[in-house]
Amino acid sequence: MNPPPSTQCRLYLINGFLGSGKTTLIKNLIQELQEFGDFKVGLLENEFGEVGIDGMQFSQKNLKLVEIDNGSIFCSCRSDQFIEGLKELANYKLDFLFIESSGISDPAPMERDLEVVEKIIGEVYKYKGNLCVIDSLNFMDTLEVLESVRRQVEYSNLIILNKIDQINFDEREGLRKILQVINPLVNILESKYCKIPFQLIQSEICSDALPVPTESYNSPSNKPQKILLQAPSNIILTKDAFFEFLNHFASQTFRLKGYIQLSEIVEGKTVWYYVDGVQNAPEIAKTEIIREKTEIVVILDQHNPLGEVIQEAWGDLVSSSQNSKFSS
Repeated sequence: MNPPPSTQCRLYLINGFLGSGKTTLIKNLIQELQEFGDFKVGLLENEFGEVGIDGMQFSQKNLKLVEIDNGSIFCSCRSDQFIEGLKELANYKLDFLFIESSGISDPAPMERDLEVVEKIIGEVYKYKGNLCVIDSLNFMDTLEVLESVRRQVEYSNLIILNKIDQINFDEREGLRKILQVINPLVNILESKYCKIPFQLIQSEICSDALPVPTESYNSPSNKPQKILLQAPSNIILTKDAFFEFLNHFASQTFRLKGYIQLSEIVEGKTVWYYVDGVQNAPEIAKTEIIREKTEIVVILDQHNPLGEVIQEAWGDLVSSSQNSKFSS
């Protein structure tokens, strides 16, 4: 991979609904860049919840990270933070910058916002386009209930049809037809675990596939519910109790992710886990990241009446664990 031909930083927007694989794609691309050269890479991370989760997973050398939490960077209430984040990262003279938008973001204003940045700091960035990551298994369900999902496809320069191994041939062809109706000009790449060479992405991305930039569809009245489940570090849940909680509510959510301390004892220590779930497929994996307390962000449809029920069930679960032998 050759260095960028100019002093401008190549900027890519990574878009897609919650759990589609955006973070995995970025980690793969950053790793590839750092294997092929001493590139300076930036990441502007946009979380929908109040607490940053994905940013904790990035620790590569020469990586500059800025996080914006609690809303979409393309909403008017967050656009100023987005611009400030780009101004801050411009100081590092980066070769590449990846912007990971929140899973519910509407990327329609992207090019307009970059024009504002250019007027302030000059031609620091060269926008290469929007990579839209699609969850092949769950895309149709979310397309039917959220307009922002359609807009993510409509304003994409390249679509990455991820988790392709989880659907059959007919489902895959049906998805392709629907995506091409929404955005007839865009190229579509297929992937498992977002493993796509960066060179292929650069060659397939279409620079003229976007409609005219508009205001974001997102507003406080149509955004999904968000719930933050927390527990202090001295409250350690059992695996069985936590999985029972997940299995009861996960199918009612769009997305859940975060960190939790569970009661498995290894060498006299409790174990931290990373929780990552998309609708009815929650997973947990051991992590070396240690948090000050358990924090899990849950996102569900704005009209789902179970938000309060989930919070109450979590409160009962935490309370029942306070006097257990795993609490300290």
